[in-house]
Amino acid sequence: MPCPQRGRSKQRPYKGAECFPICSAHTRHFRLTATFGGAAGIAEMLLQSHAGEIHLLPALPDAWASGGARGLCARGAFEVSIEWRSGRLLSAEIRSKAGRDCVVRYGDRAVALKTEAGKTYRFDAQLNQPHPPRTG
Repeated sequence: MPCPQRGRSKQRPYKGAECFPICSAHTRHFRLTATFGGAAGIAEMLLQSHAGEIHLLPALPDAWASGGARGLCARGAFEVSIEWRSGRLLSAEIRSKAGRDCVVRYGDRAVALKTEAGKTYRFDAQLNQPHPPRTG
C-alpha cells in the first residue's frame, strides 16, 4: 500500500509501518507512553499535588481562558473538580476518599483542610468555603 506521506512509493522502510516508524507495531510502547504523557501534562497544568499540598491551576495556558475539569486525582486520595473563567479560579470541589489532611493552594493563597473520608469540600475563588462539606 502506498504511503500517503511519501507519494506513490511502494517501498516500506519499516515492517508493519504505513507512514512513519511511530506507526510500527515495534513502537507500540512509545505510542502509549506519548498518549498518556500528553494527558498527564495537561492535568499538571490544571492541578499539581506534592507534599500534602493541592495546587489549583498552577500553569493555566492563556488560550484556555474559561473552562472546567472534573475527576482530577490528587495525591493523598483526593478527587478534584475545578471551574475557571477569564483565566481565574471560579470554584473548586475536593472530595476526600481517605480522610487525610492537606493544604489547598491557588496563587498566593493557601488554606489548611482537615477532611473526613467521603466528604466533598467546596471552595470559591478566594478559597473560602461558602457551604458546609457534603457527603458524596
